[in-house]
Amino acid sequence: MENKEDKMNSTEMVSIPKELYDKLNYLGIIPNDIRKNNVGKSNYSQFIQQPWSIIQEYNLGYLDGDTIKRTLRTKEEGGMTMIESKIMDAQKIIHIQKEKLRRLTILKNSGVESITNI
Repeated sequence: MENKEDKMNSTEMVSIPKELYDKLNYLGIIPNDIRKNNVGKSNYSQFIQQPWSIIQEYNLGYLDGDTIKRTLRTKEEGGMTMIESKIMDAQKIIHIQKEKLRRLTILKNSGVESITNI
């Protein structure tokens, strides 16, 4: 009898609708030459979704996209330990989101009621 782990390691091909395949391929979720590795020290390519896939799928602006990237980051900055690197990323996320809040407040005070991304 096949167990759950055997099913997870299966190389059996499955069929999905072409529209779904095309979307997953466009987002970079389907393995391809670009996804095999990263330039630099990040290890995003080890995961099914890279930050750019999430940013694209949700149509995020720069500030939210950078927040996603820093949240998912798992690399040490030069001369820093992993915990120091994560602290620095958290500080940058706070800084980025304060800027987002500043911009949104200006838009709200200007009478803007809806935006797609910022």
